Amino acid sequence: MSRQTVHTLKVIATLAKLQISTAMMYRVSFWGAFLVDLTVFSIQLLFFGVLAQNGGIGDWNLHHLTVFTGAFIALDGLYMGTYFFGVIALPDKIRTGALDLALVKPVNALLYTSFGHVNPGALALSAAGLGIAAFGGAGLGVLSVGNGLRFIIVLLFMYLLMYALMVCLRTASFWLTRVNAFQQMESALVEFSFRLPAPAIHGAWKLLLYVLLPYGLMANMPAQALFSPFGLQEWLLCAGVTAFFLGLALCLWHVGLKRYDSASS
Repeated sequence: MSRQTVHTLKVIATLAKLQISTAMMYRVSFWGAFLVDLTVFSIQLLFFGVLAQNGGIGDWNLHHLTVFTGAFIALDGLYMGTYFFGVIALPDKIRTGALDLALVKPVNALLYTSFGHVNPGALALSAAGLGIAAFGGAGLGVLSVGNGLRFIIVLLFMYLLMYALMVCLRTASFWLTRVNAFQQMESALVEFSFRLPAPAIHGAWKLLLYVLLPYGLMANMPAQALFSPFGLQEWLLCAGVTAFFLGLALCLWHVGLKRYDSASS
């Protein structure tokens, strides 16, 4: 890890502390946002509960679906709480030249821009998601230190994968003046895939949602890591897809910077 990256992480940690302190000063807003988000995801869990009364989805019963729901709540809260708001601001910063403010600082510009906006309420939602997943795992009788650790590791893989996918889409701003269509496509894929359990994904859909546009991995892989056999093939899929899109994101970022017209040019 380079000295610049270490310095950037220290700066981000300091900013996070300040933002968390500010959020604690306005606790009504903090808990209001948390409860609204949790209610939305609870409705999804109730929907799965209705489906489970009719036999579930494939071989997944309500407990499997509870783990799945907890996994996407935890992941959604984790990325919404850390890099989401920084990454979605990238197109505007590139278009207006505001990215200069990050480029002239002695920090890693991509990390600083991505992780400079912490949302404590979303991080609390992530903790609630972990609790829901644990509740489902307890119902299946699969809770153990090993399974829990595997769940967390795979969840972190998916956290990095989501970051890579978000950055990939938004680096298009180096070449295009508007990327609204890409962002709308991403939103639709997230809404669709984060709520689509593995037993419902077959054939060409699996290739599309697990490899080409791997949003289908996001909640399914951590859930399966907790309650299903998780062998070398699953590990290679998670690690390989994540590594590929992280590499692609960094490549697009560095190539895009060479085309970047700053506000001073």
